[in-house]
Amino acid sequence: MLRLIGAVLLGIGAGWVSAIQLPQNVISGGAVSMGPWQTAKAIGVEATNPYVRAWVARHGIWALPRSEVIYLSADADSSGVPLKTGCRYLVAGEELPSRWWSVTAYRDDFWMDNSLDRYSVTSTDLGEGAWQVLFAREPGEGAPNWLPMDEGAGPLNLTLRLYDPEAAVSAAPETIRVPEIRRLGCN
Repeated sequence: MLRLIGAVLLGIGAGWVSAIQLPQNVISGGAVSMGPWQTAKAIGVEATNPYVRAWVARHGIWALPRSEVIYLSADADSSGVPLKTGCRYLVAGEELPSRWWSVTAYRDDFWMDNSLDRYSVTSTDLGEGAWQVLFAREPGEGAPNWLPMDEGAGPLNLTLRLYDPEAAVSAAPETIRVPEIRRLGCN
């Protein structure tokens, strides 16, 4: 009986390690980097392995196939410095190769509560052509497109979603002209 309990505990431990620890390594091995932004070609692919599926289930709830959306994620600014919630960032880009897109800020895989109940900025909000969005606790002068961040501390992640991307971009996401993420200062 003691052997059975030991085997069960060993199996649970090995399952935990493979489900929690390994997927990040598996995903980062298939990542495509474009400046501060990354995407994993394995996300949204039917033939992907169970480790990537476990990671998506934990971090990317309801991820869609690549033909429907490309997910780009940034944990650092364009200079390579890790993003933090106590800092102000200007994200600036050009028209993106998709029918519709959104950019959202996350802390610990969740939206940050804010007084405006505003959690993303979209192509509908900004229109066509060049655009800028300020991610900060307080609005800034000359930055009409502001996404507020809460008072919490810690690492920040920006996620850019390209919905109904052009077929060529879906096949080769590294060709996307990604937005710049510029740190304006920190509290």
